[in-house]
Amino acid sequence: MYRFRLVHRLEGHTGRVEALAVTPDGRRVVSASADATLRVWDLESGRALHTLEGHSAGVWAVAVTPDGTRAVSASFDAMLRVWDLESGQALQTLEAHTDAVHAVAVSQDGARAVSASSDRTLRVWDLESGRSLRTLRGHTGDVYSAAVTPDGAAAVSGSADATLRKWDLRTGRSLHTLKGHTEPVYGVTVAPDGRRAVSTSPDRTLRLWDLRSGRQFCCFKCTDRTRACAVSLDGQSVVAGDAGGVVYVVSAGTVRRDARSACGRL
Repeated sequence: MYRFRLVHRLEGHTGRVEALAVTPDGRRVVSASADATLRVWDLESGRALHTLEGHSAGVWAVAVTPDGTRAVSASFDAMLRVWDLESGQALQTLEAHTDAVHAVAVSQDGARAVSASSDRTLRVWDLESGRSLRTLRGHTGDVYSAAVTPDGAAAVSGSADATLRKWDLRTGRSLHTLKGHTEPVYGVTVAPDGRRAVSTSPDRTLRLWDLRSGRQFCCFKCTDRTRACAVSLDGQSVVAGDAGGVVYVVSAGTVRRDARSACGRL
């Protein structure tokens, strides 16, 4: 049995903490807050290294580049910012969205980011120049979530229109529309093999998708509205959390690829 103990309480934000991202080396964590700031923390000492200021509204999402040197933040002010985690300085301001930005994902080579916005679009960004490379249009509602496939060739998004879409990042073309949810899609993540996606929604379901065909291959019914989801590094476990405080762990061994017609209950 594992025994846990509280190591640090990281205090300093004056609003809700909306998102967290840990650097790949495990030494630092970046927190994003409704107080319009981000903070960089040293996990060994619990000390705040930097307060990242520049957004004019709450920061809803943050992602760290794979080399651990930069963070990308997304805000209700319709902007994204790229930060140097060593100095705490802003490197780029990414401006093109016309409404709140809810999510941001970074490619594994650290060269590009994909953002999701209430303006019903996603944008692909060059993180070196800060330039918007292309706009992904097709959703008919606010776009709440985004994930990039491990090879960087595609992205998956979730929207208030109750669908997910798979996008070709080189052309900006929508490859598949993933239908099954009956309410907004707030959470999406891609498995390490790049062939599957997991989504969550207030419709109280956790759904797994085949990204090659765009078909749902499994659905689980939860007891409350689901929002957050993740996949283990080995791809063998799917984790989701609901509004009632329950975390569900689904083993890949329980997933049946013919279970498309109805949702099994967890």
